Amino acid sequence: MPIYLSFILFLTFSVSAQESSKKHIAIMGGGGEPQGETTIFDLSMKELGSYLKNKDPSWKPTVHFNGGHAETEKILKDSFGEKTDTTKPFTSQNYSETIKSYMKKIEEGDIKSGDQLLVWLNTHGAQAYSGEKGHMISATGKSSSDFTNLSQNTLVSTNELQSLIDLASEKGVKLGIIDFSCHSGASIALSNPKTCIISSTGPNHFAYSSFPSEIIDNMKKGKSLEDVFLDSFDSRYDIAFPMISTAHGKKVQDKLYDLAGPFLLNFDSNSGLDKLTPYLEKNSSPEMCLMEENNFKELLKLTLDAEKITMKVRQSDDYKNLRLALGKYKNVVEEYQESLSSLVKDNIAKKSTTICGTEKNEVQPVPLNCKRFTFKELSITDFDSEIIRLQNLYEKSSGDDKNYVEGSLKLMKKAKEKYEEISAQYPSLKKYSEFMNKNKNFAGRTRGLAQKVAEELKPLYLDMYKDMASKDTSPNPCKDFKL
Repeated sequence: MPIYLSFILFLTFSVSAQESSKKHIAIMGGGGEPQGETTIFDLSMKELGSYLKNKDPSWKPTVHFNGGHAETEKILKDSFGEKTDTTKPFTSQNYSETIKSYMKKIEEGDIKSGDQLLVWLNTHGAQAYSGEKGHMISATGKSSSDFTNLSQNTLVSTNELQSLIDLASEKGVKLGIIDFSCHSGASIALSNPKTCIISSTGPNHFAYSSFPSEIIDNMKKGKSLEDVFLDSFDSRYDIAFPMISTAHGKKVQDKLYDLAGPFLLNFDSNSGLDKLTPYLEKNSSPEMCLMEENNFKELLKLTLDAEKITMKVRQSDDYKNLRLALGKYKNVVEEYQESLSSLVKDNIAKKSTTICGTEKNEVQPVPLNCKRFTFKELSITDFDSEIIRLQNLYEKSSGDDKNYVEGSLKLMKKAKEKYEEISAQYPSLKKYSEFMNKNKNFAGRTRGLAQKVAEELKPLYLDMYKDMASKDTSPNPCKDFKL
C-alpha cells in the first residue's frame, strides 16, 4: 500500500573532532494520514528510534509531529525520549520555517563547511506535473484516496528545499536528502554535484512503506549514503524503482527507467491505486503501441548486452529470468490492453453515469439514494448476485434499515438496466466485462508479475551501476557522505 505518514527528519552533525559529539535530529510529520490510533509509519519510527538509541545514542532528537494518533505518539515518546514534541503540526508555514532555520544555522556558522546535514522526508507524495521541478508532498489536512494527485491533501513542495541545497553547496556543507514518498524520483532533479538525493521510487510510481525500514537496517556508522542505497536497493521487496542522484546513478536511471518502469505497474480495483489502467489508456494508440513494442525489444537487448559484460562474474540465470519475467508480464497485460483499447476507441473509458434508487418522495429516509458509476464499474458488477443478497437482507430487515436496503435494491436493479442499455450501445463494454470476469484476480496477478520483474531487475540495475561507476570520475557526494 502506498504511503505513509508525513514525516520530515533533519539530521546534523559535525565532522570536526571538536564538534563530533554534537548530533542533532529535528523531525516533523503527521500530515495526510487518516484518523486512527496508528499510522503506516509506526514500524519504521520504532526502528529509527532503536537505531538512534542503540547504535548511535549520541543523537539528540527534537520531534514536531501532528497529534491524533495515540499509538504513534506513544512510539515517539518511547523511541525519542521526553524531549519529543508532538504538538507542532506539519504545516506549510512550519515546513518553510524549518528549512529557513537550517539555512540560518549554515549562514551563522553553526553548521560549517565539511559538516553534514541529512534531510529525511517520509510522506504521501503526488506525481509531478510536466516541467515541475521536485513534487508536492502532504502536510496537515484531510487524507486522500487519490494517491497519484493527492487531490484532497494540503500540499507543500520539495522544491522549497532548493534554497537550502544551493546554500549548502555554496558553504561547503555536505547535504543529503532521502525522499521516501510516492513519485519521489521527481526530487532527484533538485540535486547538484555537491548534494546527494535518494528516492524510494521513480517519478511515475508509488513508493512502499518497507523501503524506510530497508534504509534503516542498512545504516551503519562509517557507511556512505551510496552504500546504504545500493544495499537497500538489493534487499528491498517491492515494485518501486529507487533512484540516486550520483552521476552514474542518473545515467543508469535515464537508460533503464522509461524502458522498465511500465513493467512495474499493476492493476487495482481501487482507481486511486491503479497505475496500470491510466498508463494503458494513455498509450493505446497504434503509434504508442508500436513505441512500447520497440522499447520492449530495446530492454531485451540491454539485458543481452549486460549479460555479455558480466557473464564471467555472475554465474547465474539472472538475465534469463528477467527476460522470462518481462515476457510473462507483457503477455498478460497485452490482453488487458486489447480489451481496454476498445473502450478508449469508443470514447467511453472515462464515462460515468449517476443512478438513483428512489425518487425524493418515495421511501424515506434513504441514505445513499444515488451513486455515480463509471461504465467500467457497471461492466464488471455481478448484478444478479448483489440483487439476491439485497433481497435476502430486505426480508430480514425492519424500520429504517428496511428502507435503506429497499433503496439499495432498487439502485442495483436500475444499475443493471442501465448496463444492459449501454452495453447494447457499446459492445466494447461486453468485451471488457468478459476479460475481467475471466480474470477474477487480475489485481493480484498483475501485482505478482510486476513483483517478479522488480526482483529480477535488481541485478541489471546494480551491474549497470557498478560498470558506470568504474568509468565515472565526477564528484560523488553520496560516496562522500558518511554516517
